[in-house]
Amino acid sequence: MAVTLTVHGAEQDQELDIQLHEFCIGRDATCNYSIDSDGISRFHFVSVINDERVTLKDDRSRNGTYVNGRWLRGELELSDRDAIQAGPARFTINIADDDASDSDGNETIAFDEGTHLNQRVSERLKELND
Repeated sequence: MAVTLTVHGAEQDQELDIQLHEFCIGRDATCNYSIDSDGISRFHFVSVINDERVTLKDDRSRNGTYVNGRWLRGELELSDRDAIQAGPARFTINIADDDASDSDGNETIAFDEGTHLNQRVSERLKELND
């Protein structure tokens, strides 16, 4: 199963190739993908890949996590193309049965065991809010 997370930016989207069992997004620098925004909690949400399931868990964030416009309470199994919102940040989960290639020209960053990215997206978030 191939899982990617699209980070929606003002000018260009970014694809994150998720190859970890657990993937954390938040403001803290130790998250797999960190976002420098006051609207994002230090540890906002975690996606978990188990067997043939992908779940999303809100990590007791201050502003909440939304899936397809609905407030996430606890944990939820995700489906392909579900929309996720955490504060001002917007994402789309992409779940495929095989390794489909990214043909839309978006930048792709692979995350596997041992990978840590302290990616700051505050400029993109500011653009979204303007």
